[in-house]
Amino acid sequence: MNRFAVMLALLGLAVLPVRAEWTAIGPAGGRLQALAADPSHDSTLYALCLEDVLFPRLFRTTDAGQNWSNIARMPDSLLTSIAVDPHDARVIYACGRESRICRSTDSGFTWNRIELSGFASMVMPDPLVRGRVFVAGYCRFSTMQPVVFISDDFGQNWQMLSVDSAEGHAMCGDVDPNNAGVIYVGGTNARLYRSTDSGRSWQLRNSTLPPTATVQTISVNHANPSLLLAATTGGLYRSTDVGASWALVQTETQAWKAGFSPVDAAVAYAIGYDFVARFCVSTDGGVSWTTPPPGTYVGRTDGLLVGPGPTDAAWLYTNGGARRTLDRGAHWSWVNSGMKIARVLALTNAPQDSSWLFLSTSDNGIYRSRSGGSDWDRCAEFTGCGNIGAISAGPGGPSGVVYALEGSG
Repeated sequence: MNRFAVMLALLGLAVLPVRAEWTAIGPAGGRLQALAADPSHDSTLYALCLEDVLFPRLFRTTDAGQNWSNIARMPDSLLTSIAVDPHDARVIYACGRESRICRSTDSGFTWNRIELSGFASMVMPDPLVRGRVFVAGYCRFSTMQPVVFISDDFGQNWQMLSVDSAEGHAMCGDVDPNNAGVIYVGGTNARLYRSTDSGRSWQLRNSTLPPTATVQTISVNHANPSLLLAATTGGLYRSTDVGASWALVQTETQAWKAGFSPVDAAVAYAIGYDFVARFCVSTDGGVSWTTPPPGTYVGRTDGLLVGPGPTDAAWLYTNGGARRTLDRGAHWSWVNSGMKIARVLALTNAPQDSSWLFLSTSDNGIYRSRSGGSDWDRCAEFTGCGNIGAISAGPGGPSGVVYALEGSG
């Protein structure tokens, strides 16, 4: 190689772009789409994130949320349901209204996609039959109709079973933890069904439910399988006769999630919305409900996980991450350490002190740091707001006024 060629080669090396190194500084948390507990290890949970990327992250904690670690990138972007197999904790399932299910056999570190002949809504491993898994969903025939997919080999192969020829989607369900073969599914058009033969045949169980409501959650009581809860867009309902009849027990315009405690059969939790979002507690098997003071702000996209752990444990998975209560909702703590996935919309600093930072995150208020981003706390004044598109700190220094623009203008 002549001298001229060598000089050109060196010049090319000199202008190669330098890849910048970035470090996530928070705040901890971010929007979660689903949360699941390992039935065999109370302190192990998995959290599915909602991110503006093709392959969102999966986080795991082994200390009940005190610390989270990112263990995988998921193979699908719109996953809204995740469950750990109760017979083999290495097997985890996830789905999200696509025509496939995602499956891991190594505790969530790697995943593969398995195609289905319809669309999946919610995955439900059978607590009594090893290897059996149900998925509530829907399939297009002449119209969209509710179906259930069933696997008897830990999700390797699937069979689609029709629930009803009536138009609708199966959106949720629950498996009776005491009686093999008993499963419930619910969905649009107030459709709620019961099967006693693992989905081969179904009975409609929607008497007195609002005819246009969508059933969003079904929960079977572990000590009394005749006792059910159904969270619907028309309120929270309770049945004492395996769904033959239903009584309205909470009058929120919408009830999103509800569930009985896996430890104390008299305790149940629910979240819903009338004019404000509410977290409610029952200590009499769902007959009566209270909103515990001081309660908690509940965003409209929040989900609920009842248990695991102590009798009074409940989790919310929210736009801000994971929150946990150990005293039936009287007090809550954020448990997001290691989970830095918030979508930051705006960032500013105080003019007189650059170590004071303010930032807004998607549909989750404003955070403040007094240490240049090493630590963050949420500004209480903005807990009930939506998206903050712009923020600015006034000239009065860190203790001065902060201006925020909510919405699009």
